Amino acid sequence: MKQINRICIVFIIILFSVPLAAQEKPYQLKPVGEEVYVAIVQFYQYDRQLPLDFRIVETVKTKEYIREKFVFRGVGNSRAVGYLTLPVSGQPPYPCVLQMHGLNVSKDDFWEFEYHHAELVTQELLKSGFALLGLDMPHHGERSYENDFEPAVAILFEKRLGYRFRDMIVQTVIEYRRALDYLATREEIDTERIGTLGYSIGSVVSFIITGVDDRIQTTVACVAPTMKPRPFLPEEKYISGIAAHTFTGAVDDRPFLMLNGEKDDFNCTVSEANQLFELIDSDKKDIIFFNSGHCLPEEHAQKAVQWFRDYL
Repeated sequence: MKQINRICIVFIIILFSVPLAAQEKPYQLKPVGEEVYVAIVQFYQYDRQLPLDFRIVETVKTKEYIREKFVFRGVGNSRAVGYLTLPVSGQPPYPCVLQMHGLNVSKDDFWEFEYHHAELVTQELLKSGFALLGLDMPHHGERSYENDFEPAVAILFEKRLGYRFRDMIVQTVIEYRRALDYLATREEIDTERIGTLGYSIGSVVSFIITGVDDRIQTTVACVAPTMKPRPFLPEEKYISGIAAHTFTGAVDDRPFLMLNGEKDDFNCTVSEANQLFELIDSDKKDIIFFNSGHCLPEEHAQKAVQWFRDYL
């Protein structure tokens, strides 16, 4: 299974590293107006009275952490699944970092092999006394049955089901918000110190949830792709609801770090990354470029962990 995931990731990296002729002219990010933004935010609201039906189904204990696997009621009739990991070091209540994976991988890839070297961030955050919470996005990981067990990448690149991709992002944000509701019931978690860590599409989710939920105190967004006209996405006027730059104005001076690859031209060019950074409404922000493509090098882990140490 790990080998299959690696092959899929290599496919994604190769695909996302091929510049297109249409991209030779720098794409200009177009933030929406206030009235449109208010309308977009409504799609990320949810019924907080709906029971979570939360259940812990497995507990793993090691010398470094206690990891609980859980399920709860997601959007519609779905069942969201994830991990809540408590560190052995430090004293509760712990600050908590939400981990958001990219396309065609899962929550497990923060643990099992080198997905963007994010497992290094996982290890160091636990050593530093941070709790972690990660979910499988719809159609991913243990929820692959939602896509009839086909790779999630097929939704976008093979079948070009852009609207299902859009719905997946909206659903993911809502389910993370419901997971935040659950964290408020756990005395081991300091809900005044919640951060997000996203990679690739998960990074877009981190932008969105920061914009729509003020419980997020700081964000680290790694290699966030630019939502712009592409053959596999809806028309440009319909993708603003899932575009990272739509939500930058709602950061409201919370600390925000962007980590990008200089050679990640398909996903996000240097020009687009800098535009996105400039739109973030915060004086406590930073952007760092690495000599890499879509997969960040090991040294990014230190930058990400230090950001959470400084701001959580």
